Amino acid sequence: MLEPGPLSGTQGPVLDPVVAIRCRIALEPDQTATVNIVTGVAETRDGCLALVDKYRDRRLPSRVFDLAWTHSQVLLQQLNATEADAQLYGRLANSCSTPTRRSARIP
Repeated sequence: MLEPGPLSGTQGPVLDPVVAIRCRIALEPDQTATVNIVTGVAETRDGCLALVDKYRDRRLPSRVFDLAWTHSQVLLQQLNATEADAQLYGRLANSCSTPTRRSARIP
């Protein structure tokens, strides 16, 4: 990945096959960039290529976050809950599903 030029197009014995899309970013001093990393799973090569085409759209992450926020607001309204309620429920669920140091046995 450090060498300039196209990806090698090779394959080999790996645990998980992947598709890698490389995009070079050059930044000036004090300039910023946002990098979105997306993972996906498909049962076929064609399905995987369809996901690559779908998520290659640079505007997609903003739309996804906007839709997720809107969905969460509608859901909170339907549940008659606040954002603070949702955060509390999340912490409670986490404490039920994840062992804490106090409850873990020390060998």
